This record gives sequence, structure tokens and C-alpha cells, in this order.
Amino acid sequence: MDEDENISMIFGMGFSDLNEIKRCLRLAKNDVNEAVSYLMDQPAPFSMDTGDMDFKSDQEIFASEDNSEFPAAAVFELENRVFQDNWSIPYKREELLGVCLEASTRLAKDNLLEQNDAARKFLDRILPEAFRKLVSSNATHRWLTEVQEGIMTMCELYIDLLTTRLAFDPVPTHLLQTLGLILDYKTDWSSKNREQSPKNSFDISGDGDGRITYAEPSQEFPPREQYGWVVDLINLFGEKNGFKLIQEKLDIEENHNAKTMSSLLLPLANCAPLLLLNPLKKYLSPCMDAAFKFAKGIKEDDLKSKDMNHLYDLCYSLKVLCQHLWPNHASECDRIRLEIIGRMLKTPHYNCRMNGLKEVSRLIEESERKKNKHAISGETVMEWMAENRILSVVLEGNIDQVQYTDKIKGIVEFLGPNLSHEELRNIWNLGEGENSHVMENVHGVLASASSRFSLSQLELINKLIKEKWSGSNSRIKEKLIRLIGQIGKETVGTRSMKPTHSALALLWEVAHFPDLPRHLVERAFNEHLATLAEININVDAIRRQYVMACVDDIKGRGDRGHSVRQTPS
Repeated sequence: MDEDENISMIFGMGFSDLNEIKRCLRLAKNDVNEAVSYLMDQPAPFSMDTGDMDFKSDQEIFASEDNSEFPAAAVFELENRVFQDNWSIPYKREELLGVCLEASTRLAKDNLLEQNDAARKFLDRILPEAFRKLVSSNATHRWLTEVQEGIMTMCELYIDLLTTRLAFDPVPTHLLQTLGLILDYKTDWSSKNREQSPKNSFDISGDGDGRITYAEPSQEFPPREQYGWVVDLINLFGEKNGFKLIQEKLDIEENHNAKTMSSLLLPLANCAPLLLLNPLKKYLSPCMDAAFKFAKGIKEDDLKSKDMNHLYDLCYSLKVLCQHLWPNHASECDRIRLEIIGRMLKTPHYNCRMNGLKEVSRLIEESERKKNKHAISGETVMEWMAENRILSVVLEGNIDQVQYTDKIKGIVEFLGPNLSHEELRNIWNLGEGENSHVMENVHGVLASASSRFSLSQLELINKLIKEKWSGSNSRIKEKLIRLIGQIGKETVGTRSMKPTHSALALLWEVAHFPDLPRHLVERAFNEHLATLAEININVDAIRRQYVMACVDDIKGRGDRGHSVRQTPS
């Protein structure tokens, strides 16, 4: 069949994008079945003869006298394939990705990599996304052995490129991020091939042929899960002086910042269970010393730096490496991390405080994950907050900012029943000023955490609401009614129904306060109804209780007769 007939046939199958159909037919060499597979939703790596493309072959590239030459046409085509829903990524050495990787390595040997526009686009935009999809896609588990081995080849070419580029300054932090993905034993590709045995067996002592083993299957995993291919990649990285290069970079003072240090150490942390201490000690010990020295000596100006966004990666890397290689120092990592976060929270710089709050939120989230063995325990975080009065510190900040108070909600929820009555009063008092935004933010903090509060804590809040009610104008009273309703709805899912009953009773009481304006009566009953609608335990009995109360109100013919008729019967 000619191309037009094939296009008509594919149109008849329900595909409507003419340009996409033509593109897939061209890639499939006019094979309808193969073109349809490209059009389907399930992506897969794609093997293509580079002769179809209008760019030089790899032999022509490497034979060129101009070392800056790079297959720009290949980059353009590769970009089209990588950045689409139905993506297709070549996985053979002689195809697009392999050719570009080897061409990049050639340029890197002469320190010309960043001077070529096409190569820079390949490194910064295409390469990270290509490897992310190759090793972290769910589709990985469906690919055949040939494809899995092809991805391994691409990873080997990438390590060759990285170690070549790492010999020069500045540190290629963007390339190291992808290395962290390649060496991570938790990715889909590593998990798919976890039962593969290492192909290369090196000498741990180095007394043999000079090839040293830097990694081997870990006893932490079941015997069948050897992660052999990741082990091979780690050993290849070591054989190409990767660990030595990392040490040399960390010996340079100007590289002592959170971004650079985390970029250099995170790839090693991602494969830490597979690393061997003895052959790596001479390289990693100086690196760890430099990282600890930096973390302990962070200055106030450093805390404000954008690089501090990489603080978590650095602390995580230190903790994981210590847990596996220097377990006696793991607790020191936690202490340093908590100390840095505490300093960030105490600075007057808003962005720095926000970053500190984000780190506190991360501490809480990690501590609540049962399977996170690298997290600081919830008990330790709780003790640190109490000893350093963290809640008081954060409440002194920008409580008028919604983003700021959203982070505080997590802290108050975490502390929950451990909050003293004095601390609850202090939180409440923050909303006592004239700024309505601050009051709403404070109410939001208390409401969101109310499901964690004890009955005595909720009784205190009810008492504070009643105290505030006296002498308040209608606007403030409406905010207080909204708060009671929020607490009622938040506490519906708790084990005890007492907090919800308490909120319902208070709303009913408020609705019957003398001389309450009609719109506030209606607002109180609306909140009451909304809370009742959330209840799913003893629903009939609770509704019957308030129906009877409504009947009594109607019989009394008070001035609220119209409003109470809104209560469900």
C-alpha cells in the first residue's frame, strides 16, 4: 500500500490527527501495524535506524576535525519524541540518544560541552526528561529484555559523559541530578531488574587486576534482590574515578554550598545500601567531613540564600550515608538538621522563615510515615518543639499571611492534645487585634486542629468564644459562629461524638441569644444544619433531639419561629 492508503486505513481505525498519523508512518517506515502501536496511549522506547534522519552518523561525528560539531538535527528529532504523550525514546548505542551521548562525551573531553548550543539544549532539556521516562515510567515493567539491556547501555554512556565532564569546573549540578536517578535502586527500572546479578566481579582489595569493587549486593535485601545492574553502574562510576572526582570537588572551598554539596552527595545516598565502606572510605570520609563542617557553620546570610532550598537534600544525603556507612553519626545528622531549621524560623527574613516552616512540615510528614526509616521520630520532633518553644517562635511571625498560617496549621495539628491551655490561649490572643485577616487565620488554625484536641481543650475554646462574644459587633460574632461550625464539622470524624455535640449545643445556644440580629440567627442555624449533615452515627436520634427542640420553639412563638423552621424534620 502507498502512504495515502495507509493514512485512510488508520483514519478508519478512529485516529484523527493527520500530522501525528504521518509522523508515525514515517517512523514506522510505512508499516501500518507499527504506526498504530506508536499512536496508542501506551508509550514505549523506540528503536530507529539513524539513516532515516538528516544528520551525520556517529562515525562522521567522531571523525570530524571540528570537535565542537554536534548532531543538531538528532537533537531536534529526539526532542520531538521525548516531549509528547505517546513518547518514544531510542535505546541503542547507534541510535539518536546513544549518538548524542557519545557526541557530548567527545565535546566534554575538550571542555567544549557548554559552548555548543545544540549540546547545551540536549543536556539541559532533553537528557533529564529522557532518562526520567526510561527509568521511572510505569511502562518500564512491560518492556522486553532487549529494551531493559538497552537502557543499561544508555546509563553506561551517561556515566561516561558525566565522569568526563566532572573533571572540569564548574560542578555540573544538572547532570548530577540525572545520575542520582540512574543510581537510585528504588526506580521502576531498578525494581524491574532487581533480580539481575552483577555482570562484573571486581577485586575489593584491588590486589588483582587493579579493578576495585565499590559496590555489591546488600544483605539488607532478600537474597534474590541483588540489584546487580545498579551495582555494575556504581562500579563503573568508581572505575572512571567518579568517587575521586566527587572528593576533589568537595575539597574546593567555593563548592561548599547547599546546592553543590547536595548534588554531589545525593546520587551516593540513593544507592547507599549497595556501597562498600572500605574501598570508599578514603574518598567519602573527606566529603562527609566537609559537608558536616558546612552544615554546622552555616551563617545568617547563608540561611537567606536560594541554595538553602537544597538543604533537605543535603541533610537527607548525610543521614542516609551515615546510617549505612557510619551509623554512630546518624543522630548527629538529626541534631544538625533540627538546629538549622530552628535558626531559619528565628530569622526576620520572611522567605527564610517560610522555608523553615516547610522543613518543619516535612519533619512532621516524615515522622508520620511508618515505613520511612530515614525520618526523625515523632517523639524526637515533639521534644525538639517543646524544648525550643517552636510554636511560640512561629506564632511571632507573619500570622497575617495565609501561606504562613497554613504551615502553622500542620504544627498545631501535630502537637494536638499536647498543647497546654496557656499555649491555646496564646494562639487565641493573636486574633484579638483589629486585623480581621489575622483573626480569620487564627480561627482557621484552631479549627483545622480541633479534631486532634482533647475535650478539655475544646471546652477552653468554647469558653474563649463566649468571652469574645460579649461586647463584639455583628461582624465579629459572625466570624465566631463560623468558627464554631468549622470545629463541629472537623470533629465529626473523631472517635468520640462529644466534641461535635458540644459544637452543636453551642450553636443552638448562640442562635437563642437575646437580641441577636436575624441574619446571625440564620447563620447559626445554617452552621448547625451543615454540622448535622456531616454526622453518620446515631443520626436519627440526634436529629430527633433537635426536631423536638424546634417544636418547643415553635410552640413558644418566639421571634425566631421562621428561622428554626429551617431545621430538618
